[in-house]
Amino acid sequence: MILDKLRYRTDNPQDDHPGLGESDALKPLDKTRIRAQLTFLDPNSITDRERAVHILLSRIRDYYSVAGYVGPEMSKYSELGCVLGEWIIERGYQPWREKVVLTNNYAWANPEKIFKRARFLCFQSALRLAAWEVTTIVPESEEAIKRAYWCAYSSLTQMTPRWPMIRNRYGSKRMRIILETRMREISQMQLVAGSAAWLGSFKSMSDKRGAA
Repeated sequence: MILDKLRYRTDNPQDDHPGLGESDALKPLDKTRIRAQLTFLDPNSITDRERAVHILLSRIRDYYSVAGYVGPEMSKYSELGCVLGEWIIERGYQPWREKVVLTNNYAWANPEKIFKRARFLCFQSALRLAAWEVTTIVPESEEAIKRAYWCAYSSLTQMTPRWPMIRNRYGSKRMRIILETRMREISQMQLVAGSAAWLGSFKSMSDKRGAA
């Protein structure tokens, strides 16, 4: 994997890595596993949602083995997902100066195009792509997967110390480590429904027993 700061130092655009969906290095989605685990999910089932969260997180781990991380755009009140595409290198722009696609409803009208061309993604955009990719296999579970997407995103950002400070400062290597760390922690937890987070939040088993 070429380091982020070196990826834009090539005289020939063809020397760059292909986009996410065009890369032979991207592990194909296991459709058999997806159908076995995510067919006809109940949108209100906490156990179904937890299962989908793990699959979405696993899929974006595959993405980041090929693509790089880029921090989200910021609005006055919230984060806006960000994706960087292939035309950046052709024009010599710096990735933090030229935002290609924001995760608004207009940009996401064509997720296939984003999937094919993206080279850098923030966590939100990666999860949204993963949710789209999974939903193409089990469209009947779309609502449940949509809720799992938000739950997965919350688990990454709320469980990461100092997230507002690091989201636009760390590079791909560091964010991959953070993703792996969160996934290991979540694997030892259970998704629990609660009034503070209507989609549920991950808690350790000891916390759950204490609350009971």
